[in-house]
Amino acid sequence: MRPPSIAYPVLLADIGGTNCRLSLVAEPDGPHRALARIGTGSHATPEAAFESVIAGLPERPRSAVLAVAGPLDGRRAQLTNANWDFDGPRLAAALDFKQGLLVNDFEALAASLAVLRPADAETLVEGDPEPDGVKLVLGPGTGFGAAALLTRGERGFLVPTETGHIGIGPEDPAEHRIWPALAAGLPRVTVEHLLSGDGLVRLHRAVATTSGVAEADVSAADISRLALDGNPAALMTVVC
Repeated sequence: MRPPSIAYPVLLADIGGTNCRLSLVAEPDGPHRALARIGTGSHATPEAAFESVIAGLPERPRSAVLAVAGPLDGRRAQLTNANWDFDGPRLAAALDFKQGLLVNDFEALAASLAVLRPADAETLVEGDPEPDGVKLVLGPGTGFGAAALLTRGERGFLVPTETGHIGIGPEDPAEHRIWPALAAGLPRVTVEHLLSGDGLVRLHRAVATTSGVAEADVSAADISRLALDGNPAALMTVVC
């Protein structure tokens, strides 16, 4: 799946709404060398952010492959949950690279499923998957990402999505009780309004409001920790 003409060393970037992780691959099939993790939006442009990291390298990268948390429009992309925008040719010209390639971040994750080994995964629910069945990767973070890998024999097809922006609604009495508090101030409730870092905080706030519990100023990490400790509001939040 490696572009045959890509020039090495290659700068790899995993760019989400909160963090940008950079690594370097010096040669085809070589190991990744972690370079830095910087805040998304920490510089005025992604080009400036990348230059701040690679300026001190003994050998400058010749190409970049960027996995971006947002939909692609040709060779351009705009982050869904941050202000950076990307243009492959513009980035290559600014950093004196031969190529600047963009891919949706979850499309990249779906591609990795083709080489995933049993030891790389932890089974949560036993099953009997079909060899050519659709494989789906989901991920809550700053937003909510999803992409699929369809295999037909030796061929694979990647399907990026914007699943985080589809609408979602209550399904059982407990969810119906908290829904008015949850939906307050939102034109419509989407998947990533709930299944994300901010979504967990929003859900906890609605649970606390509906239950008459004094709302504490807690982060998503705090809610997870409190749930493990048996806190009723936090526990209801994570099992909703």
